[in-house]
Amino acid sequence: MPSSPDITELWGNFKNLVKKITYDKTEVDNKLSTKANNSLVSQSSNGLMSSTDKVKLDGIAAGANKTTVDSTLSSSSTNPVQNKVINTALSGKANSNHSHSVVTTSVNGFMSSADKTKLNGIATGANKTTVDTALSSTSTNPVQNKVIYSAIGDIKTALNNILGA
Repeated sequence: MPSSPDITELWGNFKNLVKKITYDKTEVDNKLSTKANNSLVSQSSNGLMSSTDKVKLDGIAAGANKTTVDSTLSSSSTNPVQNKVINTALSGKANSNHSHSVVTTSVNGFMSSADKTKLNGIATGANKTTVDTALSSTSTNPVQNKVIYSAIGDIKTALNNILGA
């Protein structure tokens, strides 16, 4: 049987051990106050997430994606806005800073000056219309001269019948 000093020592060790693995009510309350609870979160009170995270989440549209757009052209960019494709398309153009002047009939810009002269000569709302120079029974031009040709043929036939020719 252990002696009294041994029991006292064991009891002291036991109390120290219990003390190390237990908290008093204040310590427990303090520890629990920093943990999420099982209530719903709002923008002003914590729940299953922090109120700060809830504010951030509410500011994100449903289905949103993070899109990074570069501020400069780069041949190595892998961002969703594939500026490396734009950079490749623009590289080697006559104007090294990739800007163009407004086209005039004497100065090239986004189109040639010859195309600008041609464009200036076309009326707003104009359409290309081809008119045949001779009547034809097979024409498919917008001015349907095959219809005119047929009508004239019908008139000619009718006149011949009237005149007895």
